Amino acid sequence: MVQYTLTLDSFDAYQRLDKTIASALSNQHAVDISRNQIQNIISNGDVQVDGNVIQSAKYKTQDGQQIVITVPDKPDEVTAYDIELDIVYEDEYLAIVNKPAGLVTHLGSGNNKHTLVNALVAKYGDNLSDIGEFGRNGIVHRLDKDTSGLLIIAKDNDTHIKLAAMIKKRHVSRIYLALVCGLPNPAVGSIDTLYGRHPVHRTKMAVLDLQDEDLKTEKLKSAVTHYKTLKHYHDLSASLVEFKLETGRTHQIRVHASYAGFPVVGDQTYMVKRFYNALPDRLKSFKRQALHAHKLDFIHPFTGQQLQFKAEMPKDMADLAKL
Repeated sequence: MVQYTLTLDSFDAYQRLDKTIASALSNQHAVDISRNQIQNIISNGDVQVDGNVIQSAKYKTQDGQQIVITVPDKPDEVTAYDIELDIVYEDEYLAIVNKPAGLVTHLGSGNNKHTLVNALVAKYGDNLSDIGEFGRNGIVHRLDKDTSGLLIIAKDNDTHIKLAAMIKKRHVSRIYLALVCGLPNPAVGSIDTLYGRHPVHRTKMAVLDLQDEDLKTEKLKSAVTHYKTLKHYHDLSASLVEFKLETGRTHQIRVHASYAGFPVVGDQTYMVKRFYNALPDRLKSFKRQALHAHKLDFIHPFTGQQLQFKAEMPKDMADLAKL
């Protein structure tokens, strides 16, 4: 573990504790740690302000205070952990995995063993790309923990770079299935918004308005989602909807669906209470977002072959609407 002592001045103080630490670590020690990691360190009791343990990231700091933060060491390598994987396709360059709901994609604070990456390392060892942050071996794009479905895995850095560029240029077609509340109106459409981190709830994403004065310092990006209603279940007040990503922002489908008035069933983060209250008990009891990465379609970056993959919805989603 590494311990840093931070003496606050007016530049770093007078804001939330997590923001203060991020700023002061960078300014005083040239150390950059993600806000999410800092929040976990705070909640674990590893931050002292003037000798007192503070476990709230919202604590407002003051000029002249002294902060001591203990940062846990990162492991030298990813631990291999044997988790059964559904490999849909693989060759010497890449693999396609059908990730189950409940499995975290990559390593994060407090979860360094039970992730898809640990399982990939157990299966492929060093034959995975290692671009980007520690603990994301082979991961070109990600799925939320409770979203199931297809992911592309890169076995080397050249493949990773080419695949990442293809996704950025929108040359990879990604289609999802979701059970949503109500009936989308119109039944077919596109959602095109500015997008970024929620200005108040920093662990959430949101559709944002550039005209809002509070957002002038936020990093806003364009987010585009296309959707098509496949079926409406009148007895459940729900619909089966196909979503196609044009951009791939964090939580994009979930945020856009909620913004458009048909949130994803089971979404504990983005469903507005009035939609939840209107659901029948059968849907209220579904405790994960009913979202599945259904299809992938792209040209192989080295062979030029057209690759098309489809993974049917997992049993819990299929049973939900008796599909």
